[in-house]
Amino acid sequence: MPEVLSAALLTLKDIHQNLKMEPCWDSRFEEYLVLKPLPEHQEQELLKIRADFLPYLESGTVSEGTIKLLLLAPLLKLTGFYQEPFHIDVEESIGQILEADEEMTIRGRMDILITKKQMKPIFWILIIEAKKLSLSVQVGLAQLLAYLYKGLQNQSQVWGLVTNGFEYQFILAEKRQPIIYHLMPLLNLLETEKLKQILQVLNGIREQ
Repeated sequence: MPEVLSAALLTLKDIHQNLKMEPCWDSRFEEYLVLKPLPEHQEQELLKIRADFLPYLESGTVSEGTIKLLLLAPLLKLTGFYQEPFHIDVEESIGQILEADEEMTIRGRMDILITKKQMKPIFWILIIEAKKLSLSVQVGLAQLLAYLYKGLQNQSQVWGLVTNGFEYQFILAEKRQPIIYHLMPLLNLLETEKLKQILQVLNGIREQ
């Protein structure tokens, strides 16, 4: 019987050794996305989203649920992911990842999965993993990579995002031999230019 692991308990060592994924540390958004200037209405709404969240950020204790409701939901709506042809699933199970050597099974549940369901097979656009504010985004990195690995079964690349509300780590996974995952520059909520870039990146992923 294969060993059964929770995706939430994986380490980067597990990802590198068992899923054969390798990191690329120096990638840039502009190599893979077109980052257009934000329309005025998006920029103003983005600043309102930040203003609504700042009191929670200052409190120092923000749950995953609060981050999803106050940040991720309005960001995805503002970007247009609520509209056709996109579809959002919350707490979507990945079923399982069974390795070729049949020594390990990974099970997990994605916080947010955005797909184009009218495509066959269903095309995964973006996977988002949220962590509470007190945790570093690095805590969720291995878990997100397991989900990205699953997403590559039927496509050549898939985007991921892990956030604790303050920091935003975007990752692009590409199906190569071995699989490569690109860690993009770390963005954050407080620096206005980096805040704008969060939305520019989401716009760019939507328009791919």
